[in-house]
Amino acid sequence: MRISTLATLAALATFAATPFTAVAQHTTVITEAGKISVPAGYTPIKPGDATFAELAGAEIFNIDGVKVAEISGVQGTHDGTVTEVIADIGSFLGQPRRNVALGPDRIIIVSNADGAFRAYVGATHDALMTLPEHAAASSN
Repeated sequence: MRISTLATLAALATFAATPFTAVAQHTTVITEAGKISVPAGYTPIKPGDATFAELAGAEIFNIDGVKVAEISGVQGTHDGTVTEVIADIGSFLGQPRRNVALGPDRIIIVSNADGAFRAYVGATHDALMTLPEHAAASSN
């Protein structure tokens, strides 16, 4: 019995000394546009929890992790409630650039510990290009 106890203790000591490799965890957020997987190190925030200066230029990715746009504006009410996030959809294969409005239910904004922001949508570049151009952008 003493030998099996020593063997068990040796096995536990070996296990305890084995380094563990951290596995990247993703957070899945469900929106009207579908499931969006947020990468490890990023936390979903409410659009009103960041200023326009912080969000301006933040990259917008689709559910496959492909960059499809950048945040070019934020529309809201006087009390700070965000009503729209304006996405600048870059040109692709000859399509013109355009700005489209995304409601807060169609976009997930995330930040990391360094204060970097990015956003995720449950749509492809082509699907975003079919949305109507944002009124303020088309009047400029």
